[in-house]
Amino acid sequence: MFICRLCNSAGEAPVFYAVEDFFLGTAFREDYVRCTACGLLQARRVLHDHSPLYDSYELHEPRSRLVGLARRIVMRRAYDVVGPVAPNSRLLDYGCGDGRYLATMRARGWRVAGIEMTTDYARELANRLGAEVRAVDDDFTDWSCAFDRLTMNMVLEHLEEPRAHVERAFSLLVPGGVFYAIIPNVEGTEARLFGPRWHDLDPPRHRTFLTRAHLETLLVESGFEAPFFDTVSIGASFSGSLLRYISPRYDRRLLAALLPLGELWSAIVRDSALRVWARRPR
Repeated sequence: MFICRLCNSAGEAPVFYAVEDFFLGTAFREDYVRCTACGLLQARRVLHDHSPLYDSYELHEPRSRLVGLARRIVMRRAYDVVGPVAPNSRLLDYGCGDGRYLATMRARGWRVAGIEMTTDYARELANRLGAEVRAVDDDFTDWSCAFDRLTMNMVLEHLEEPRAHVERAFSLLVPGGVFYAIIPNVEGTEARLFGPRWHDLDPPRHRTFLTRAHLETLLVESGFEAPFFDTVSIGASFSGSLLRYISPRYDRRLLAALLPLGELWSAIVRDSALRVWARRPR
């Protein structure tokens, strides 16, 4: 039985059926529905173990310096790269991927920590970075009110229960601490243009697609002060959508060849991703 992840309603309207895992080419197929009460687009089934979705996940693998540089260039609009507010300021990256963002922020003066989806990968990344990284289902009692900044860089869409994670983010920030997130913009031009071939649909890893209205309500209900939003476009996203449209399978070389078109798109159409900043009241 379908239950909306955001409002707990049981009403659903089908949107996309049996969408293939284009990025990793696994046997997973995902149906996406829209809640008839709150409008949230989401995967119909709820998964309790996400670890199989990330086997051989390219974005978790160490990269060469050249590939790392190329990724930083195409993803430069996604990350909120700021210096610490005071000596010994702490930053938590919630869903820290390959850890490059944590390394960048540590180089800027932050004391950093991270959260990842599975225990094994969190341990591997902690050893690689020399920083504390915990699994998402760990106990975070000792991290209560511990961080000056918390970032979720393309993370909320991976989570089955966005409300629970936003509420946790609030609890981990110090009073006055800043929350930052960027998510795929399901209301953007790219999502409307490509439909089930939209790169950021990314089944089965992407589970929910919050709109600005959803996210604003969720943040305020979780205790944050009035959020500030803007939109940007990321060249790699548009390039991935084009690749999905013209190719039957993922091809890294063809994706690289399409990146100039993605960069041109991102300079003209600036709404493929939604960014938000919010503050925990002092």
